[in-house]
Amino acid sequence: MVRTVLWYLFWALIVLLVIVWFLSGGIGKIENATSYFSSPFSSDLYGGGAVELPWAVPIPQGVDISNLVNGSSTTQSAGTQAETFGNQSAYANQVALSAEGATASDPQSEYLTIQNTGASTIDISGWSLQSALTGARAYIPLGASFFELGQLNAQTGIELAPGGVAVLTTGISPVGTSFQENECSGYLEQLQQYTPPIETQCPSPGNLASQAAQYGQSCANYVSSLPFCTFPQTPPSDISLSCQTYVQTTFSYNGCVAAHQNDTNFSSNDWRVYLDGTQELWNNNHDTIRLLDSQGEIVAVTSY
Repeated sequence: MVRTVLWYLFWALIVLLVIVWFLSGGIGKIENATSYFSSPFSSDLYGGGAVELPWAVPIPQGVDISNLVNGSSTTQSAGTQAETFGNQSAYANQVALSAEGATASDPQSEYLTIQNTGASTIDISGWSLQSALTGARAYIPLGASFFELGQLNAQTGIELAPGGVAVLTTGISPVGTSFQENECSGYLEQLQQYTPPIETQCPSPGNLASQAAQYGQSCANYVSSLPFCTFPQTPPSDISLSCQTYVQTTFSYNGCVAAHQNDTNFSSNDWRVYLDGTQELWNNNHDTIRLLDSQGEIVAVTSY
């Protein structure tokens, strides 16, 4: 009996203390106490900016030039302001910059193009691209002028011959490096997706039909039937094993390179360049993008 009475007295005391706490402004005291601490997700934490998780890869930032676009009170276009903000490069008017692929959301599909419109070869390695809207900046890397699949390819400057074009993709290279296109590059299109697609204009397999005839007439006929830039993954069973080995060795990217690397027109003037980004760099709706040389001077500007 005594235990029961004590139990009820205990809970009555608890209820009384809670009532007194409310009446004395308990909640307000907690709010006042917590107001001295910043939220871990506040934009004011550490002096501004959103919290970045340890595994997040930040977009590289260049000079803050967002005022060229945001809140401009003049009638001068954002593109013109971006052109006049900074020094003109010695390469200005020798290079054209296009943002035709900048509106894609996937970094593997987002791209810009650079074309050498001048009369001399230009090395664009070390140049950079910068958004006038966000300040995001990405640098053009080195690349493989002679590329082989599955090899550690030597890295050189990305040299654009007159008329040459570099497709600058935001994402990561599907073959591990930026590379200069050649007459065998169409084989790569069969293995990976490229945006924009690589042209499939490889040497004609039919040109090697007479060579394939050493493995039998059926082998020569099969080689003559092969489409351009197509690796024969499953050769027909009516050709000999030696023919199958010959076909799969010869009509592949590396096989094509081995057979044609000494051709006069083997190398193309065009490059596929990858900026190794894991997120898109350019605004999907509108942006002004500046191409800067290795000294940070303005080569070209494009807006969309």
